Amino acid sequence: MSYIITVGWSRKVHIWADEKIEEVETTKILTQNESYGHKDDIMSCVYCNYGAGLIYTGGHDGTLIAWNFETGYSKYYLH
Repeated sequence: MSYIITVGWSRKVHIWADEKIEEVETTKILTQNESYGHKDDIMSCVYCNYGAGLIYTGGHDGTLIAWNFETGYSKYYLH
């Protein structure tokens, strides 16, 4: 299955299943817990399929976070 991943000013990672249906519903929202995650806008995002399947996000505040695609938990956090 394919997915569409978006990021931005909400400081969240939104993931949608790329299915051919009329109404699109969010499959996952990462960083719903405000105690972890980006503290400023997310400026970039890339998915790495090698190994664990991680989503890397870069924030305007200089943070880099690696998220586990399946669980949604942050694996690495760099500032």
